[in-house]
Amino acid sequence: MPPAFFVDAKRPSLGDYVTGRSDESNSQVNRFIANDNSSKTRSSQKGVPKVKRCISNDRNSKENDNDSKDKELIRNGENHFQQDRLLAAARMFLMVKDKSLLQRKHLDIVENAKSCEGMVAELKSPVNAGWTKIGESHGDHDTVIYFKMEKDAKITCRLETPIEPSLLVPLLSVLNETDLYQTWLPSWKRPVRIGVTQSNRLQQTGRASQIVLIKCDVPWPLNSR
Repeated sequence: MPPAFFVDAKRPSLGDYVTGRSDESNSQVNRFIANDNSSKTRSSQKGVPKVKRCISNDRNSKENDNDSKDKELIRNGENHFQQDRLLAAARMFLMVKDKSLLQRKHLDIVENAKSCEGMVAELKSPVNAGWTKIGESHGDHDTVIYFKMEKDAKITCRLETPIEPSLLVPLLSVLNETDLYQTWLPSWKRPVRIGVTQSNRLQQTGRASQIVLIKCDVPWPLNSR
């Protein structure tokens, strides 16, 4: 009698998992796969907030760095302005990225710097660019005077004369003493009344930046102004 082979009917074969002949075993496999997918999903979802937090922290760090740099630029600009370095101060303020940090006084400095640059460029322009020569003298120092009539009836005068390097600082010192203008600027009483009669310094905003009120006599029929 051939030997008997005992087969456990409850134990599924490999083919049962493939063909689906064991519903209970297949359900176990399905539960295992589902649990594994859920675990991966939860793991990936846990990583998302961390990535977002890292990006947010990096963005906040960059914003803080930019804010610190802008404030440093503003401080440097204010220091330049206190030393009467108007153009250098304006350059600092123009480099500020967050313009909301700039105050009205900073914007005024930028506008004044633009006006000064325009004036310097105009004085350096060729004399044939709208300038009219009204006089010249040739003594110890050659001097030429020009004027230009602007569209709004404003007259701009331009005086060219060489200055020795050793006299530059004394000249600037004399020009800075605005309260003494009436003591040395030319003035006449006869045959016509003309010249500076009063010079008052109203405000000093730096070593050389001033607001000055000057009163001049002019010939009749005009009144002093």
